[in-house]
Amino acid sequence: MQYRGVHETTLQVTPFAGRGPRDNGPAGYCDGRCTSRLELQDSGVGDITSDVDEESRGWALYDHLSNAHPILDRNEIASVAAEAVRIFLRLADKDPTTYEPPLSDVLNRYAIYCSALGEDDEALRIGGQAVDIGRRLMSRNSHNLKLSGHLSSLLYNLARYFAQLQRFQEALPPIAEAFRVLHHLANKDPGYEPRLADSTHHYAIYLFHAKEYQRAMVHAHEAVEIRSRLAGQDPANFEHHLAWSLLRLSECYYSLERYDEALTIVAQSIELQRHLISHSFEPVAFKRLLADSLIHHACCLSESNMKSNALGSGTEAMVILRGLAALWPKEFTRPYVASITRLAYDLSFCGRSAGVELLESLLIFACRRLSKQDPDVHDPALAHCLHQRALSLSARGWHHDALEPQEEAIRIRQRFARVNPAAYEPFLADSLHQYALDLSRVARYSDAVEPATRALEIRIRLASVDMAKYEDDLAWSYYNLACYLSSCDRYAEAIPHSEGVVEIRRQIVQRNPQDETALSSLRNAIENYGMYLSQIGRYNDAVEPEKEAVDICRTLVALDPDQFEGTLATTLYMLAFDLNYCDRNEEAADAVKEAIDIRRRLVAKDRYRYIEHLADSLNQYAWYLIHCPKRVHQAFGPAHESVAIYREMLEKFPDTNRLEDLANSLDTEAQSLFFQERYEEALPLIEEALEIYPKMVSGGNIENFDHVGSALYQTYGRVLWKLGREAEAVEPLREAVVIYCRLIKVSHPGRYERRLEDCVTLLEALTS
Repeated sequence: MQYRGVHETTLQVTPFAGRGPRDNGPAGYCDGRCTSRLELQDSGVGDITSDVDEESRGWALYDHLSNAHPILDRNEIASVAAEAVRIFLRLADKDPTTYEPPLSDVLNRYAIYCSALGEDDEALRIGGQAVDIGRRLMSRNSHNLKLSGHLSSLLYNLARYFAQLQRFQEALPPIAEAFRVLHHLANKDPGYEPRLADSTHHYAIYLFHAKEYQRAMVHAHEAVEIRSRLAGQDPANFEHHLAWSLLRLSECYYSLERYDEALTIVAQSIELQRHLISHSFEPVAFKRLLADSLIHHACCLSESNMKSNALGSGTEAMVILRGLAALWPKEFTRPYVASITRLAYDLSFCGRSAGVELLESLLIFACRRLSKQDPDVHDPALAHCLHQRALSLSARGWHHDALEPQEEAIRIRQRFARVNPAAYEPFLADSLHQYALDLSRVARYSDAVEPATRALEIRIRLASVDMAKYEDDLAWSYYNLACYLSSCDRYAEAIPHSEGVVEIRRQIVQRNPQDETALSSLRNAIENYGMYLSQIGRYNDAVEPEKEAVDICRTLVALDPDQFEGTLATTLYMLAFDLNYCDRNEEAADAVKEAIDIRRRLVAKDRYRYIEHLADSLNQYAWYLIHCPKRVHQAFGPAHESVAIYREMLEKFPDTNRLEDLANSLDTEAQSLFFQERYEEALPLIEEALEIYPKMVSGGNIENFDHVGSALYQTYGRVLWKLGREAEAVEPLREAVVIYCRLIKVSHPGRYERRLEDCVTLLEALTS
């Protein structure tokens, strides 16, 4: 059986309202084999001298237009059609009943020719005139099935002209009317079912492009049902139509995020197309649709988190389109390049196996070869593939290797963004954003600031035009730039950017108050904002946003306690930190006590994941209690428990960080005893901590441990003083003063000044 390959959209000429082209006729008749319009004069028609001559010439032009032959060029089409329209307009003025039907035919054919030449605005104007006449004909002959069919064709074509101009909302009324007319006709004459299927199919397409996916799906289903019935009766002529409708139906399910159903349906379309190709004498006619279907199949798999599975379909589509582009480069090179970029996207999520790296290299090689032929057209695809390679390398943690391909992508995208910022700045911002991220991952925070700043500037411009589209990207740019600046100890510069991300995340939450992702992102943004304020000594300013972060965490815990209880504990811990620096130690103690209760529950579920978090909270709780005059006696218990946990963990998992944690908690336990005047018990604890201290600093820069070291020496000096060993207390106090001075130079005001003052005062008293 010879199967017929079809275009998805073919504009409709029939049924004619007039008589249609004649098989033969008198002098002046065009038989479709003419070489130019001059045949009209050569055949003896000559100059028009009477109504009879005008009518004869008009019918000759009508026949010339109605025969779909390839002789006419652009100028000849316009000349023939315009003259035919003028003649039939004059004739219709005198006798509309006789001459409006052929006038409608002429206008319809003229519009079709304009559309074929890419003059869609002109086609729309002329097609609209044809529809107006078609409606008049129907108003005079409402029961004429032929005229009903003619009007349905005019409406179908008019909708198509709107669609070709991307005016899909305006395409809906005419295609809906055509659909209703053809439903009526098909009920009376099954011969109209193919046209009904075409109208239903395109109705679904235009609804789809108007983003009315649910309605589109209903009509796409109906198109599949009709075409399945037609294909059962005449597979040679209708199976390819059915394959088109199956693909469009699958796209509707895809847009509704019903990926499993979309996969099942597009797989049916692909299977049907493979059958057509294997049984056709001209398989190439079916290959474009197969390539499109395979790409859609790959998209469905990709969105179903089966990106590795998507590579097979994506690769097959690319190979098909490469072959078509070799035969018809003008028509198929762009789809071929699009298939490369689609495949590169999925490939970037598939690890770095030898097969993946080979395919990735082939895609980049293909893009480089195309770029050499026409860099202005194909360099963007090369930049896309390089960007996706960088993403793939970054996802594997190979951030240094990701820098080079991203740098090349940035150079290309910068060139195109200068010429066409609206089209290419979004892609340039993506590359700059990712490049900065990879620089930060190799600890090049200072280098990351410049590309991150440029990405932010672009995204601010983009969001000013379309905030809904770019607000999430803009939020991430603000967030990351603030992080890079903070990593360079440029906290004051980070704060305005942190405020920017908080504002955006707050707006998103206002629209989606129960959305976990939105709430979590806002909490994270506020938490960072509070941290930056704290780092420059604005502790009072940090407290309010941190309280808000705690409130958000409580909402998240109510939504999903298993996921967010740990986060709530961390946020409470951070709030307590700044409350302490504001001398609000009662509030700090209450906040961290709640964190302890949460972390005890978490330890019961997963001990080794949370036990050190619990120890840290216990240590901080004890510290805050020490600074609550009426609750000092409560401090020893949590401090002692913290020390016990750190001893256990250090014994099981020796580590420098755990040495520091143990020393810090020993200092807190010693201080809890000191403030209860239990100096003899405090001494061995602080001495043990000081024995640990040299082991801590032996593996790195001593200044990294100044926070703990200053406290150890100060506590030791104070304990010795209280035990009457004033002379021995002087040296550790002097060491504490040196360290505090060092800390004050690199810290913001308010963190260590009071401790230094206490230390100096005691030292002066001992040495005066």
